[in-house]
Amino acid sequence: MVFSKILEFVIKWLCRFGITGRILASAIVAEIFFFLGLALLNEIVGPTFKDASTAVGILVVFGPLALITFWFYFSHYFTLRAQFDQGKSPFFKPVAIIVFGFVGVLLIHGIGGLVKFFSNGKIGWGMPSLVYWLPFIVAFIFYIVQSISVRADSRKTKKEVGAKPIGAILALALACILPAFMVKSGLATEGDKKQASSASLAGQTLTVGYASRNRTVNLRAEASGASTVIKRLNYGDEVTGTGELSGFWVPVKSGNDEGYVFASFLIFKRFGLARRFPFPLEAITTAPVELYNNELGYSGEKLLRTIPEGSVVTIVSLPEGGSPNMSVKFSNQEYRVKYDAAENFVPRFNEDGSYKSFQ
Repeated sequence: MVFSKILEFVIKWLCRFGITGRILASAIVAEIFFFLGLALLNEIVGPTFKDASTAVGILVVFGPLALITFWFYFSHYFTLRAQFDQGKSPFFKPVAIIVFGFVGVLLIHGIGGLVKFFSNGKIGWGMPSLVYWLPFIVAFIFYIVQSISVRADSRKTKKEVGAKPIGAILALALACILPAFMVKSGLATEGDKKQASSASLAGQTLTVGYASRNRTVNLRAEASGASTVIKRLNYGDEVTGTGELSGFWVPVKSGNDEGYVFASFLIFKRFGLARRFPFPLEAITTAPVELYNNELGYSGEKLLRTIPEGSVVTIVSLPEGGSPNMSVKFSNQEYRVKYDAAENFVPRFNEDGSYKSFQ
């Protein structure tokens, strides 16, 4: 709610500077709405949005930004001026709805988790993440209704001031500065991803990281979870690749010791090696493996079943990105496998030597 007052103060102050203030206010508001919308879009479509082509990504970034900028510059700027002239506080109540609504959603989630309503077998471990956006949706509707009440005054102000379309172009240019840096950074990151996913590992420096934080990683004599542990590596240790992937393992050298490390515990050019695998893919267990509820949540950890050696599973994901666990499917049910059991899986291959994937 403090943010709403600050935003009101800034826009109200900018309204004093004519066309210059109108341009700056349009750029600021466009940025705020843009990043909120981007977060919602990413929540709804997730990986589909992240994996979109460059052209689609640019359209998704700059298309809505242009619409928001022009909408505010040619229309909503005058609505806010009319509300300010009447001594109203246009942002306070909508922001209060968001704050108290979000707190209410958290309480419902917490109480539901404690009574195990949000537990495995009901509706996952928690409410759908989109539910957390409901306060924003309600606040937006309230804001629109509130704005309609000053429609007549806003039209009068707009007629007096005039359209001045050149200002809209300048406002859009200002609003695009930060997103342009994001797109440029994203394109560079995509280049690094492609290189990290395909470059030879022999002779490359690899870093122990991601899921291994606060844990040790085994350097084994052979590419197997049952082979001898030569030494244990810590988070941040560097090793040198001595060859290419062997199943889920990478041959490496650490000091004077040579052996194999489970691939998903290694980072190459800022990205985990788990991205080299075509998930979901088939694998066989080399030892009994415990399967847990896929999400922890408020219901706590629960061992659901233990599958024997030789079981065929579908690996959905390996430990990576800060998560110490992997996700597998067995008998059409998705489970979580703990970090230390990840080495007990061997991928299945097609006749041409490629990973047996379901993609």
